[in-house]
Amino acid sequence: MGLAAFAEGDPNKAPANPAADVQVPPQPEPAPKQEPQKAAPVGSVAELAGHMAADSNVAPAVAYMEAVLADAEVDITRALGAAADYLDPSRIDVHYLKEKLGDKADQVIKLATSTLEYAANYQKESVSQVHQAAGGEAQWNLAVQAFNTKADPTERAMLAELLDSGVRDKMIYAAKKIAEYGVQAGVVTRHNAPPLGQASSEKGLSRAEFADAISKRGIQEGSAEYQNLRRLRQLGMQQGL
Repeated sequence: MGLAAFAEGDPNKAPANPAADVQVPPQPEPAPKQEPQKAAPVGSVAELAGHMAADSNVAPAVAYMEAVLADAEVDITRALGAAADYLDPSRIDVHYLKEKLGDKADQVIKLATSTLEYAANYQKESVSQVHQAAGGEAQWNLAVQAFNTKADPTERAMLAELLDSGVRDKMIYAAKKIAEYGVQAGVVTRHNAPPLGQASSEKGLSRAEFADAISKRGIQEGSAEYQNLRRLRQLGMQQGL
């Protein structure tokens, strides 16, 4: 049987066209072609610089690098992150910066290098002043030992945060607090910095005092406490003791 069998028995009726009764759903409009989005820059020069970003000696360089690197969509963390972590200009991703910046790369690399060197010197001087706040590196090491033994966990965490902040005033404040533990434990001599041009008010040790201190405390040669006593003995010799 063909299509005529569906004409309800009327031979003169045209056969039905089943295709004519099928409703074809409208085809959706093709979605507009999406342009690939450019990756947003990762990181920030100011974030990497931390508190140093506000230092008047490096702030203009930080602002310039921020603008140039953002405009070229540089991954700042990739380019400068490791160098900032270690304050080491040799860790700058020079090849990547030259690839992204072209003829602007040399200026950015020069500024990044000088900024990192400045930050490294600042940190070194801050550490030196921390030691001075305790009367010297040997006394600082002794004070830290006493502090770690005596201070409660909350205070240890608070002062450690100040020392790690990199902000010199905060670091020195923490150092003085830690030095007090050394003084209380009897391993650090209280030290007051003398006025400029005057001799230190710290009293050194005579030969007998030096020998007595070592024998009574059972101090091991080469230890930090031994080195501090040696320093005091040298000072005593300078003072005629």
